[in-house]
Amino acid sequence: MDYVNNPKTSGYRSIHFIYKFVSENKDTDGMKVELQIRTKLQHSWAMAVETAGLITKTPLKSSQGADEWLNFFKVVSSLFAIKEHLPILKEHIENNYQMKDLMIILYNMNKKYNHGDTLKALRVSSIQAQKERYQNGYYILNINFKQKVVNVTAFPKENETEATNLYSELERLALDNINAVVLVSVPKMKELQEAYPSYFLNTTEFLIALDGIIENCIKFKWV
Repeated sequence: MDYVNNPKTSGYRSIHFIYKFVSENKDTDGMKVELQIRTKLQHSWAMAVETAGLITKTPLKSSQGADEWLNFFKVVSSLFAIKEHLPILKEHIENNYQMKDLMIILYNMNKKYNHGDTLKALRVSSIQAQKERYQNGYYILNINFKQKVVNVTAFPKENETEATNLYSELERLALDNINAVVLVSVPKMKELQEAYPSYFLNTTEFLIALDGIIENCIKFKWV
């Protein structure tokens, strides 16, 4: 399947090859193997979606979740496509969006919902997870968007009630566009690490590209 020139509605891009395994071993003969090929930029997009899905506890990669996240990744997908000389998403073509339009839309989305800072915060928590070495447990990320600070509080599995109570209290006190509180379970983070061992929560390339788009919007006085 060619999802590069014909991306999914979510913005996902990759080329999928499916092979049939031929073996004398009856247990493995006929098994199918899928190979996914995508550019570094496309991969950074996919990793950012996986990471955001962990934050929001929703399957964003299956186009399920909050519209502000789904639309954010759609716009980024089209902007990455322009950079790689590929077709933008159908809905953006229908709206006659050009690169400048998409950049301005992305800037305003990020300013309103702080997507970039939220992704950066989870990267901090991954470092904390490795430091604590919990097999099970929870992390509360208390993000201050104005001060660019992330406070990470770790709890072992047996302190679930304490973690939940603190999370509820911090969430109640959080102010829109100033603070955000996220509760992440260690097992979920480990699942993601096992699925993507070489790129665990590595949204660096994605965030560099995002910051570049935002800086250009300011530089050219489009916002």
